[in-house]
Amino acid sequence: MYNIIAFIFFSGVAAFSVTHALGLWLIILLIHGMLVMFMGDIAIHFPLYCGLATGMVVLVKGQWKAVPKSFLVAVFLFVAILTAASVTGLDLSHSTIVMLNYFKAILLALLLAGCLVSESDIKTITIYCLVGLVIGSLFSLYQYITGQYVIQNIYIQRAAGLRTDPNDTAMLLVTGIPLGLYWLFNTKKNITKLLCVGVILLILFSIMLTGSRGGFVTLLIIGLGFYIRKPTIGATVLGGLLIVFMIALAPKTFVDRIETLVTGQEKHGGKSMNNRLELQMTGIKLFLDNPVIGVGPGNFGLAYIQDKKPGYTPSKGSDFSHSYGVAHNMHLEMFVETGLFGGLLFELIMLLAFKGFLGYDKHNKTKQKSYTLGYMLALSLIGLLFSGLFLSQGKNSVLWFIVGMGFAMKKLTDQQRVAKRRAQRI
Repeated sequence: MYNIIAFIFFSGVAAFSVTHALGLWLIILLIHGMLVMFMGDIAIHFPLYCGLATGMVVLVKGQWKAVPKSFLVAVFLFVAILTAASVTGLDLSHSTIVMLNYFKAILLALLLAGCLVSESDIKTITIYCLVGLVIGSLFSLYQYITGQYVIQNIYIQRAAGLRTDPNDTAMLLVTGIPLGLYWLFNTKKNITKLLCVGVILLILFSIMLTGSRGGFVTLLIIGLGFYIRKPTIGATVLGGLLIVFMIALAPKTFVDRIETLVTGQEKHGGKSMNNRLELQMTGIKLFLDNPVIGVGPGNFGLAYIQDKKPGYTPSKGSDFSHSYGVAHNMHLEMFVETGLFGGLLFELIMLLAFKGFLGYDKHNKTKQKSYTLGYMLALSLIGLLFSGLFLSQGKNSVLWFIVGMGFAMKKLTDQQRVAKRRAQRI
């Protein structure tokens, strides 16, 4: 019943405005973990029904426009590699399920790339993104106030608003920092600027509540990208104030976990860092053993076990999501599971989206030392990709949502160039 209601609701919103339907869909994708937490298994496919309704209306209204050929070629080749890797991989049935999840993510990006037709559409989506992140941040704050953390013992208390996993939540939250800063520096109303400051501080505090070391390092990367864009006194003061804010309000768990980045030693018997290092080293070996076509989508865990226990075969009906591990590095995982060509194609798609953001700024001759829309969205994409060094999130719907926005901006740039040439001929 909930899925039917969602389908009808999103069909109505999309009939009125596809852009607003896409924005609401992004909120659902961001808070999906919360929905499953509160509503149970009934909400697992909730985003799918929202997307189907939106896509159906787009097709009926004929609002999908052609996307850049470079994107289509890269995506087509990537899908071909995924399919080939699945057929030749270690477990076809499991690879088929994982491959379908990749296909859904890619279709999402294609839908975005074809439906967003103006800068105003892109800006609207960024606002919806911030709304979704604020909802998740408020839930993290609720956990902090009530003491009902997702991970809790006498040593560690870690919140997670957008996902049940704190690290996954931090990965999504960092995308909001560049977007909040964009609106802070590109709005004229003081009340809106004050609201942006509040949103940025709330997201920062929520990231600290997750206790994510990867989230913290990604914050530093984004901060560096923000600062080198415009290294002024104002930017220095703002950065200093944010650092003071984090030091003053940082929860003990966050401080303890960040200290491990310096000491290299886990506290209270933890082995997370050592285990991840082992995964990375074994992952490199697995890639070298299967460099051409990989072990198949979703088969990293099985390949890892077989490397440790030669001849091991999983029992029928094994649950891969729990029985087998992941690489905790989506870039390495992509190379291991799809081989050299699949890994390179994945990185190429990300690079093309990144260039789509920066190319839009360059074509429109925006000030190179200002916090432009394309540059700040590029920082959000960098945040997701850098966080991917610590997480297996290659199928993440929000990642592909941002990728779709990058190609939408590439499409806008191409259209503006064509219009300019036609005007010059006239």
